Amino acid sequence: MSSDNYATTGALNYSLAPPDGSRPYHNINVDSVTGERARNWMDDHHVVNIENVRGSEDQYTLDNAGFQFGRQVSKHTRFVDDKEIKQEYYPECVELIKKATGASSAVIFDHTMQEHPTVFG
Repeated sequence: MSSDNYATTGALNYSLAPPDGSRPYHNINVDSVTGERARNWMDDHHVVNIENVRGSEDQYTLDNAGFQFGRQVSKHTRFVDDKEIKQEYYPECVELIKKATGASSAVIFDHTMQEHPTVFG
């Protein structure tokens, strides 16, 4: 991971876990007095170098970067039906994640499908 491949900087926002080790929470309701939402974690802002890693993708792993690149052709190709995605694509993703991380289990809990408007001409 070379700093000479540097492309730009970016502001990234992280969350610091509660110092007491409790499970993080963030209330969805605003406090009527303060106007704030109660939470037990803190923001952690960083300005970081963002690199163009094309050509050196194999240098980035979960252990050294928190992400890694990979290529896997999906058996599922019709991403138009939520039920099909959950029944066919989720198990495929679980197996890929387990293989890549060495995890004994993985849970896919959500996905988003982008609707494309029909164009009439």
